Amino acid sequence: MGIDGMWLRVTPAELDRGLRDVDWLRRHAESVVGDDVASTGTTWHALDHLLLRRDFPVRLVMGEECVADDVDWGYGPPYYLTPAQVRTAAEALAPLTEADLIDGVDPGELTEARIYPGRWTDLSPAVSHLSEAKSFFAAAAAAGDAVVCWIR
Repeated sequence: MGIDGMWLRVTPAELDRGLRDVDWLRRHAESVVGDDVASTGTTWHALDHLLLRRDFPVRLVMGEECVADDVDWGYGPPYYLTPAQVRTAAEALAPLTEADLIDGVDPGELTEARIYPGRWTDLSPAVSHLSEAKSFFAAAAAAGDAVVCWIR
């Protein structure tokens, strides 16, 4: 078992409710299954690093806006992306390939930067969730949803 990056699709109304009632949002996140929740697995840190290297327009893995500073969902507070930020992410992800993300990256760079889970000899695991991320964010954008992001 490792540290996983998580995404939860929520409607704007659910996000508003969750921002007012973080306990409700936590219970909701724990109860959702299926297409409304996705995980980067243990590659969250590497994916975040690779996207940041490319000047990705939003913090796809970590989120942009803090839900509440005084809560901890495993490894810090949850963050979220607004529906507009989700659209921006989906549009930027659409043409992106695994090869694009790892182009010019030496696995040792991730090791030196202490990117979780630690030692990198092969970059393919770092981009293994890209296809799922593309589908997840495309569906969320099409529905006008926000996305809650956290590390657990």
